[in-house]
Amino acid sequence: MVGVSHDYLREVPGSEAIKKRIENLSGEQFEVFIADLFKPFEALGWKVWLTQGSSDFGGDIVFANPDGYRHVFQCKLRSDTEKEEGIAAVQQVVAAKAIYKAKKAIVITTAESYSASARKLAEANDVELWALRQIGLLYTASINRDEALLADMGLAVPKREKKFEDEEIEIEEEVKIPALPSFPRPTRTEQSAQLTLAHAPEPAFLDEEKKPKRRVRPLVWIAMAVVSILLIAFFSGRPSPPKGILTSKLPSDAELLHFVKLHDQAWVKAQSSNSPELLKPFRTGTAYEGAAKNIRAQAERGCFFSISINKEPQVFVLNRSFEQIEVHFQKDWTIYEVCKNRTAWKLGLNGPFRVQYTMRPTSEGWKISEAREVRDSSATQQ
Repeated sequence: MVGVSHDYLREVPGSEAIKKRIENLSGEQFEVFIADLFKPFEALGWKVWLTQGSSDFGGDIVFANPDGYRHVFQCKLRSDTEKEEGIAAVQQVVAAKAIYKAKKAIVITTAESYSASARKLAEANDVELWALRQIGLLYTASINRDEALLADMGLAVPKREKKFEDEEIEIEEEVKIPALPSFPRPTRTEQSAQLTLAHAPEPAFLDEEKKPKRRVRPLVWIAMAVVSILLIAFFSGRPSPPKGILTSKLPSDAELLHFVKLHDQAWVKAQSSNSPELLKPFRTGTAYEGAAKNIRAQAERGCFFSISINKEPQVFVLNRSFEQIEVHFQKDWTIYEVCKNRTAWKLGLNGPFRVQYTMRPTSEGWKISEAREVRDSSATQQ
């Protein structure tokens, strides 16, 4: 737990005041400091998460408003000698935006400015760049729990009904704005466990009133034990199939569509993190080997793909039998190749476009064995 002292404030603190508050923090403590500034808004229905430090996919903090609109932040603590923030931070938050399903990506740095390449890449990918001035504004918004100031800073604030007319209130000079309370902070591992890549679950709470315990007869316990033993004996040696695998003998259109949605989510994660292993539950043979080869090649070049899925896929079944399924999927994607020390390139493979998948049954269920992009009656390997 990081102890952060928040003094009484009447005005927005300047850059030097912010530097003084963070001068003894490490990089990870700086992330917790920023997360602490978001914490008071939880009373208004907002949610804040710290991601897993060792594999955060380029995002340090996820901040969601009560409507579910997510902001993802990449935090960079720089020394006084580091005057300029480079392009790497922007590349990281671009990937995190897709991974955490965020609608707005923001870089926060203590450096004095951003490099020209960082600003150009941020403009191309709609990334906001914050520095010490914005940290000071966030500090003031936090202490006053001021959503209007968050909106002025560019964050998505929910629309709320106005219940009372604004009234002018005279404040005596000696009255001070309350300091930001000190919150017990969970460890990064404990807090990141609340956030998965696809969905941030609602916290589960136990009822305050204790419910009366029901008395269970011994015979019921014996019957439950016997059933449990029989179930364990029946299912032993039968491992569950990997998540997303089609186990139906002849899947329906709805099952095929659900399978491809899960496949596309894994594809986005594999391309942004250069991890072809994420495609193993969905692909086999040349379909997997070709994709893995391309991902490893882009990793060697120091690049990754940032992919946005603009629309849900549509399914068009061509042939369906117990030996093979041939199906077209209409997709709509926007793909950027992001490389170190280079402006992001928008690739030619952008939607809408069609992909033909040939699927065959395996010991683990149906998998994609061939994948081809279909354009003007011509096919190229995806």
